[in-house]
Amino acid sequence: MALNDHEGELIVVGWFLYDRIVATRVEIIARNYDACCQLDEAGELVETRKPPTPLGLDGKLYYLRGNLQAHPTLEAVQAWADRQPWGPVDWDPPLETGQDAEALFAQVA
Repeated sequence: MALNDHEGELIVVGWFLYDRIVATRVEIIARNYDACCQLDEAGELVETRKPPTPLGLDGKLYYLRGNLQAHPTLEAVQAWADRQPWGPVDWDPPLETGQDAEALFAQVA
């Protein structure tokens, strides 16, 4: 993962039922920096949060894709997602480093 990689590294995929009917995909990504603070420094004021969130023990922060709330562990972001009104999420097993998630999903479809 490159420093300041805005896409992040895809870690795990999950599914929840939107309106309890439509299966909807969610993704957890990891970054090696606090995305909110980094975006602020790039001139894109998304959220003011100082100081930056410390990295987790593995040197990463975890995010639900599309959400800038940083979590120090994979388990913490999964628990947060499960507590949301649209939760709980049915989580797939975590991807291995370098594993292509889209190729895996194409095999299943």
